[in-house]
Amino acid sequence: TYTDGAAFFQSKKFKEAKVNMDSLCNRTADLETALKGTEDDLENSQGREAKLIDELARLQADYDRLKQSSGMEKAALGDELAAKQEELQEKEAMLADREQRLKEMQEIIDRQDQLMNALSDKVKQALMGFDADELSVEMRDGKVYVSMSEKLLFKSASDAVESKGQEALVKIAEVMGKNLDIDMSIEGHTDSLAIKTSRFRDNWDLSTA
Repeated sequence: TYTDGAAFFQSKKFKEAKVNMDSLCNRTADLETALKGTEDDLENSQGREAKLIDELARLQADYDRLKQSSGMEKAALGDELAAKQEELQEKEAMLADREQRLKEMQEIIDRQDQLMNALSDKVKQALMGFDADELSVEMRDGKVYVSMSEKLLFKSASDAVESKGQEALVKIAEVMGKNLDIDMSIEGHTDSLAIKTSRFRDNWDLSTA
């Protein structure tokens, strides 16, 4: 338990959680980039394969027409045809490998999306008693965002969370306590009005508290 907000933000637990969250976000971004690159490679490979099949058909037709020509010409054409067939087999094997890798990456991203969607549903269910102008839950960029309005949080020049806001935070904490494999980040903003009180020198002081 941290009684000092500044001490919490400097704690090892907070820093480790922040690193884990950043790692998951970076891994998701890398996977999506790799997925896009693999999809492009797959599309290009399919185009090359189609051209190769057309060329193979042309060579087969030429080979059939030249069956009556000299043995040397037929042998040369046969060698070229065999080489093209081997190249086509290699392309097909490469294409199958890329399709498999694409499928695996898509499965990873789908599992992450399912995990986030399930978490979003649980949070929404837990917070059903709050009005839309008090808080919102939405999916964005593969993450679940819970946004609480100022009337649930702090009064001006105060660092004390309102009672209804505490209720919402407890419900969110209960959901997160049952999903320990999910990283969570907490972000907030200080008073938009310039302040100076006996307790807080300025907005920065208030924000730290």
